[in-house]
Amino acid sequence: MNIMNPQARLIPTAGLAYILVGGRSRRFGQDKALVSIGGEIHLVRLAGQLHRDGFEVVIVSQRNQDYQSLGLRQIFDHDPDAGPLAGMIAALSDCKRQERKHCWVVTCDLLEWRPEWGSICQKQKTLDTEFERSGCGAVAAVFDLEGFAPFPGIYAVSVLDTAVESWNAGNRAMKGLHQLLNGRVAKIAIEPGLAPRSFNTQQELEDLLKEQH
Repeated sequence: MNIMNPQARLIPTAGLAYILVGGRSRRFGQDKALVSIGGEIHLVRLAGQLHRDGFEVVIVSQRNQDYQSLGLRQIFDHDPDAGPLAGMIAALSDCKRQERKHCWVVTCDLLEWRPEWGSICQKQKTLDTEFERSGCGAVAAVFDLEGFAPFPGIYAVSVLDTAVESWNAGNRAMKGLHQLLNGRVAKIAIEPGLAPRSFNTQQELEDLLKEQH
């Protein structure tokens, strides 16, 4: 699939999905990835949802975090304890080594993966837009939510160069990366009931789980 082709779709029917797990979970009080939800380890649960939707799942974490015992492929942050951009660089570097054109990137505080998201994205004409006008062909697409929400997101492997540029300039926040992408981020419209839901504290998780029942 050629991302420089304006007729090409950015969404894979099956491909790579990276789960960023490099944070310290300070506000949660324990490793969010390992919290039990419905009697299942959350990271295993989230990876299973992605896998059932056709994705090869890769965990991106710090080196002192061992998730391979859970049966999941694991790679390590570009730099430890340096925020999600470090995980993004690791994910996109791995995506490039796998000779893929793009990948989904989600974070471990995502409550669940929704299989509807792929079909919603495929229907959005914004993903057929040609981004070649920028000169580098870097592409990203995220849901159109209130506030800055870089995850879940679809990122072309060509975003790697921009991510490294941001990192080397000392701008190590995802917002800085999106600013450098300079208008080349597609916004995907989504109904409120299908919007991604995430948690940072145990109370937020409890509230989200109550909403499901």
